[in-house]
Amino acid sequence: MNHTPITRHLPLCAALLAALATPLLQAAPKAQPMVLNGPTAVLSQSSPSGTAQVTVDGAGSFMEALVYTTADDDTYDMSYKSGMYFDGALYGVESVKQSQGNKAKSSYVVGSLQVDLKQALTLGAVAGSYQLKQVYTLTNPGTEPVSVNLMRYNDSDVGDYGYQPAGGRFSYVVSTATPSPESLTRYVGIQLTGGANTMRVVRYCCDNLNDITPEENNTVADDLDGDGVSEASWDKAINNQTTVVVPAGGSAKVHTVTLFGRSALGSLSALPAR
Repeated sequence: MNHTPITRHLPLCAALLAALATPLLQAAPKAQPMVLNGPTAVLSQSSPSGTAQVTVDGAGSFMEALVYTTADDDTYDMSYKSGMYFDGALYGVESVKQSQGNKAKSSYVVGSLQVDLKQALTLGAVAGSYQLKQVYTLTNPGTEPVSVNLMRYNDSDVGDYGYQPAGGRFSYVVSTATPSPESLTRYVGIQLTGGANTMRVVRYCCDNLNDITPEENNTVADDLDGDGVSEASWDKAINNQTTVVVPAGGSAKVHTVTLFGRSALGSLSALPAR
């Protein structure tokens, strides 16, 4: 995995975008290492601090989240791979419709469920941050309830420390455990809401998609003193998980937020907890 900064600036060239868009899988969906499945949409957002660009597919997966910061005139790739797994599987989507430069929507089928996804790249609350908001609406046209386990997995090219705010919903991977307002801290955080028995964990990387156990919930790898911050630097990834029961003839919504950026932080507590 490449953790070095990308020195090009936004926007990306057409050749790079074409290289990211891999062909849609024709076989039945199955769990696999993270790749983009099918057509993509390039979502962009600007702020006083710079710009952000994320290339998403119709199922909400992405492999790049580029942040350009005017303060040091540099661009970083904030992600390596991120996706929403349904019972351990990623799904390919045949089309995704983009609008307004920062929004996209798509529809696909997971088993007996209809999934409608809306995605929007917006500004975060912290200066220099952006958030990819994704709303999954699950509709069950059948006559029996359907239960599905959803896991948002994110492996990020920002650093090797994990962080979880006490009592919060976000899990983060950060570039340093001791940020300073004199420098820019890189971070990616995941929030998952909706369903029942929602859990979060920061694990050692990579591709560990096992269900989160109650003992793992609200834990961070290498957190030796229980303060929610890693004491040791080692490649880490985020897993947030929930179980959704969609009633017969009804629907349910699951919300995910991926918060990422480069900011002058006085401490990690400056990052949103919920």
